[in-house]
Amino acid sequence: MSTWKKYKLRELCSEIIDCVNKTAPISDTPTQYKMLRTSDVRGGFINLENLNCVSEETFEKWSRRGKLQKGDVILTREAPLGEVGLVRQADNYFLGQRLVLYRANPNLCDGRFMMYALLYDENKQAIVGKGNGATVHHLRIPDCETIEIKAPDLPTQKRIADILSAYDDLIENNQRQIKLLEEAAMRLYREWFVFMRFPGHESVRIEDGVPEGWEKIRTSSVMKFNYGKGLLEANRSGDGYPVFGSSGIVGYHDTPLVNENCIVVGRKGNVGSVYLSLMPSYPIDTVFYIIPEINIYYCYFELKSRTFVNNDSAVPGLNRENVEDMPMLLPSDKILEGFHNLIDPYIQRMSYLEQQNVLLQKARDALLPRLMNGGEGLKLEGGAV
Repeated sequence: MSTWKKYKLRELCSEIIDCVNKTAPISDTPTQYKMLRTSDVRGGFINLENLNCVSEETFEKWSRRGKLQKGDVILTREAPLGEVGLVRQADNYFLGQRLVLYRANPNLCDGRFMMYALLYDENKQAIVGKGNGATVHHLRIPDCETIEIKAPDLPTQKRIADILSAYDDLIENNQRQIKLLEEAAMRLYREWFVFMRFPGHESVRIEDGVPEGWEKIRTSSVMKFNYGKGLLEANRSGDGYPVFGSSGIVGYHDTPLVNENCIVVGRKGNVGSVYLSLMPSYPIDTVFYIIPEINIYYCYFELKSRTFVNNDSAVPGLNRENVEDMPMLLPSDKILEGFHNLIDPYIQRMSYLEQQNVLLQKARDALLPRLMNGGEGLKLEGGAV
C-alpha cells in the first residue's frame, strides 16, 4: 500500500510561472497566437475556442517567463479563484491575467495527478480559503506556491491519473466529434446563405444580393437580445439545467431562467461567443439570450458567422443596440424548412454528445474523492479498478 504524504506545490514542481500582470493588446485580425483567460479554464479542461488573438510580437513578449508545455497545469488566481485545467496542446497559447502555471517535476509528480488533486473539492476549498480581497477573492503568487496536496508514490499517481484520464479522453473525443459536426453544419450554412447555392438557386433571380422571395431585415425583427440574470456560483445547485456564461456552460442549477430553446451570446468577457441550448437553461448576466421568431438553427449559424465588435462605450462589452441593428437576410419559409431538415441530424448528434460529456464528467467527479482519499475500495497498485 502506497504511503500518502503532504507536499507544498513548490516541492513537486520544476517551475511555477506567473502571468504577465498586464492586459495584452488584442489583434484586430485573426492570428495563430492566442491568449488564455480565466473564463477558459474550468473543470480540468481549457477551452481553446473563441480566444482573443494577438500579434507574434505580443505573444513573444507575454510568453517571456515561459511558454506552455503539454502536461502543464493552469490555476485561476481570481475571477473565479481556484479553477484548474490541464494543457493538452500548447501551440501558440499564453497565459492571460490572473493565471498561474505549474510544471510538475516528472521525477516527483505526474502533472495529470496534480491537476486532479487540485480539482478535488477539499483542496479546492482550501485554495479558496487562501484568497484575499474584500470584494474579489484573489491568490497571491507566494500563496500559489504553498498550496498543499497529498500525494502517493509516483507509480500510484500515474495509476490514479490513468483511471481519471480515461473519462477525460472520452470527453475530448466527443468534443472533437462535436467540433467536426459543427464545422460541417457551418459549411452547409455558408453554401446556402453566403455563396447562395441553395436548392433551386439556378432559377431564382438575385437582386442586390437578395434572392427573390427573401428579405433584407434588421436583426431585431426576428431576434431580441435579452439580458441574462446574475447567479453566483455559490448559489447554483450543481444539478439540473445548464448555466451559461460567455465561455459556455459554467455550471448547473435546479431552476431555469429560460424555459425554451435559445441562443446565448457572450456580452462580457468572451464577447461575441455563441452557444445553442436545446433545453431550458439559465443564462447569467455576462450574456444575452435570444428566443428567435424564425428557425433557431438558421439564427444560430447566422450569429456564429458574424464578427462582433467589443464596443459598448460605458463598460467594455457587446452593445445590444448595435447588434440588433445589424442587417441580415430572411430566407423564404421553404428554404428555412429545407435547411432545418438538413441540419437537424447534425445538431441532434451534437446535443447527444454534449449530454454524454455531462454524464462522463459527473462519473469522473464522483470517483475523484475516492481516489484522492487513498483509493478506498479500489485496486491502484497494478490491475484494473
